[in-house]
Amino acid sequence: MKLHIAKRTFLLASVFIILAPATAGALSDSQVNVLNLGIRYFNTEDTVSASSSCTSFSGGTLPTSIPAAYNSIFTAAATKFNVPPAFLAALFYAGEHGSSWPTPPAPYGNGQPWKSSGKTSPGEPDWPTQPPGPGAAGPFQFEYPTWQTLQQDGNGDGKKDVEDLTDAAFAAASYLSDLGAKGTNDVTKLQEAAYHYNAGPHADPSGVDTSAYANNVMAAYAEFSNPASANSSTQPADTSLSISSTSSCSTTSNLGPVSIIQNGSFGIGDGVMGHQPTMIGIHYTAGNEQTVQDVINDLKDPDGTKHCNQITHSCSVQLTVLPDGSIYQLTSRLDVITENIINFNDADIGIEIAGKDESTLLNNQTQFKAVSALVAQLMQEYNIKIEKDFANKAGLMGHMECDDWSQAHLSSTFSGAYSGETVNSTDSHQDPGPNYMAQLRAALGGQ
Repeated sequence: MKLHIAKRTFLLASVFIILAPATAGALSDSQVNVLNLGIRYFNTEDTVSASSSCTSFSGGTLPTSIPAAYNSIFTAAATKFNVPPAFLAALFYAGEHGSSWPTPPAPYGNGQPWKSSGKTSPGEPDWPTQPPGPGAAGPFQFEYPTWQTLQQDGNGDGKKDVEDLTDAAFAAASYLSDLGAKGTNDVTKLQEAAYHYNAGPHADPSGVDTSAYANNVMAAYAEFSNPASANSSTQPADTSLSISSTSSCSTTSNLGPVSIIQNGSFGIGDGVMGHQPTMIGIHYTAGNEQTVQDVINDLKDPDGTKHCNQITHSCSVQLTVLPDGSIYQLTSRLDVITENIINFNDADIGIEIAGKDESTLLNNQTQFKAVSALVAQLMQEYNIKIEKDFANKAGLMGHMECDDWSQAHLSSTFSGAYSGETVNSTDSHQDPGPNYMAQLRAALGGQ
């Protein structure tokens, strides 16, 4: 959401608040203005992991041409089992995925399930009691007997999932170590290990020189071992994968609390809803805002040129998240009507993320973590689900998603608590974008 509005001076009240649990009906002032000066800012040391037992990986030693989510996990797995990280990456890239970096499924990305003959979706249980027959599963294509022997809990979440990128990468590194890749950069030993990974540990290696699989792996290994070559000749990093590189365990159970700086610049917006919010609406500013005053200047409508409320001239959201991860509440309470999504303003808590486009948002880990933690906290406190339920104005929605739904449902009526209301107009905003919403839902534990 981007509103070009004239500037207006405001008074900043630097007060920290933490929201109290919501109850049915209207929210009281005490529920949205409970002082808690001890609550910390959300900062770069915080993660979006589900449990303190989960392992987080940051950075990686591989060339930057390798997407960050892969880079960090492969580096950690290979380091643990003392095999070259570039070799593990090459086996995945050239051996198992046709010299490509597929967008992984949740929680690492928003891609399709890994190719598999054992499972059809990431949400299914691990291998069934009876082996599924010939074939392999997961990002490193383990066959059933091999996985049963080598399975790893790479991310520390208490599970050993053949479809999980981290678990499978740690198992693959362990296997390559056993096959002769441990503690060596000898290309002959590595090529034999690649051959046996594909053909089996007892296959005759005499034909290794003509093994297309091993040859492809070694060609990629040569590239990934030479940063100058790899950075110029392989695919550029997919920035949409970088969001999940710092965490392998993504749910709502440990995403907060966060500090919210009360500002109150929009007061009570266009009036109190009369009930607690039922949805969260996500936006970005599409500008270069860096401070809370920048955001407020763009959202204010003091002369009515944006045709918002003609008495208060307010075009607003309840909350904004700045590039540095700080969070400001811009309304005096959260159960107010603000002008942010046509047809949904009487239901949603609007969050404006300061950033010029989806790519900028996806590349800002600090801000993304703050948004994730804020949304998780709001979902928990107001019993808002992650699932989109447009007809009931419920769930976590992006501005673009709501406008698309409205365009397809003009003149239809809403349901439940909003029955009788009609979808009478629409818009065509594109914020914050499908990739951002997919990454946000993945970080919150949804698909």
